[in-house]
Amino acid sequence: MKIITDSINLNYSRLKTEIDFNNCVNEYDIKLILGFNEQYVDTYDVIKIKNDEELLIGLKYDNHGLEPNLLITNNNNCAILTFENEVVGIGLKSKDIKFRQTMNSLVYDMTCYYESNLIAIIHEFGISVLNENGKIIWKMGTPDIVIDFKFNSDNVWLKCCDDYEIAFNIEDGAVL
Repeated sequence: MKIITDSINLNYSRLKTEIDFNNCVNEYDIKLILGFNEQYVDTYDVIKIKNDEELLIGLKYDNHGLEPNLLITNNNNCAILTFENEVVGIGLKSKDIKFRQTMNSLVYDMTCYYESNLIAIIHEFGISVLNENGKIIWKMGTPDIVIDFKFNSDNVWLKCCDDYEIAFNIEDGAVL
């Protein structure tokens, strides 16, 4: 799992079986269980976040080879989590789901542009930029599968498997 934070205590683990997962989850009073494609679940992840009090986030999903991502926002109010094609915002103080967005393809990676409070989500067929409340600010598809990308200080560059390359300004989606 890729974890982006420097100011909050957390622990991540992948459990081998649903029994192990259920035993772990049942030990916590404050927990959120998220699932995707639960008919074919083969992966059980647990994230323990210690802020004012401890919160357990359990993930059950059918792993397609991409690791989940976790980002804690600038003010430690929200944890943004990606797994499969899901992007979920979790309120760390309220301990609830603030938003849940489904991308049109598997999520590769994300980063936060802290100065503008925008979160860039790179997925198989493009990019989506959200604010901390989960509202999509802009999104752009690509003509083929994204095979490489680079986050820069105020833009993002994408390359597709057909050698198509494009860069976008992060704030407004303008092509550079």
